[in-house]
Amino acid sequence: MNTLKQLLDDSALTPYWMIVVWILLIWPLIMFRHRIQKMPKAGTGSGDGIGNGQTIGAREEQDDYFATVNMPFGLLAVLADGISGLSGGRVASTAAVHTFVKEFRELERFPDPPEFFGDAAMNANGEIMNQLHGVQGGPRW
Repeated sequence: MNTLKQLLDDSALTPYWMIVVWILLIWPLIMFRHRIQKMPKAGTGSGDGIGNGQTIGAREEQDDYFATVNMPFGLLAVLADGISGLSGGRVASTAAVHTFVKEFRELERFPDPPEFFGDAAMNANGEIMNQLHGVQGGPRW
């Protein structure tokens, strides 16, 4: 009966041993790659939930507003602090969030962040002024 050393030294079996060693080295890498490819990618609805919590505090109503948008290229979470007690606080926060969400949904890919946020902020400001009919928010009398 041949010993292991004799089997390894047998030049006729060398190509087979090389294949076995190659498979043993490569198989874990193939399996690892397969697992990575099955992982959900960011922005594809991986099942991760986004939660929130709010308290009204001393005011009678909640003027803060927020939303999230999950697109193939990324996730946008936007929060606007509507200043309770000021005229148009709720209108301003809602308009701002809706504008950011609209701008984000219209994108095919995520641009330069400062460019996107700068443009969206300018558009949100215009929408707030439009909804407040040009009147600046201020104390409720």
